[in-house]
Amino acid sequence: MDKISVEGLTIDAIIGVHDWEKTTPQPVVIDVDLYTDTRAAAQKDDLTQTPGYGDLARIVTDFVQTSRFNLIETLAEQLSVLILENFSVARIRIRISKPSAIKNATNVSVTIERSKT
Repeated sequence: MDKISVEGLTIDAIIGVHDWEKTTPQPVVIDVDLYTDTRAAAQKDDLTQTPGYGDLARIVTDFVQTSRFNLIETLAEQLSVLILENFSVARIRIRISKPSAIKNATNVSVTIERSKT
């Protein structure tokens, strides 16, 4: 299985459990791995035969900017549903980081893996 990755997609989001987090955008950093067979696309040099990472970045950005969740776990789960519905992939891995979550920590993140089956 081949892997297509978009890493470090930084998006301002309204996410968190504290009152200030529900009104103040803060950055989340998203890494997405799509697992699919890229041989047909490579053999024909044809973008339509593979998931487009530009389309992936746009869909993820639009969703994150318009969503409101308490937990990055919920955001990751909802993104996995959206991606699996919109891209022809067997499996995905999503990591969402919230660098400003804890004052004296560099980062907090959650990673999930989901498949169509």
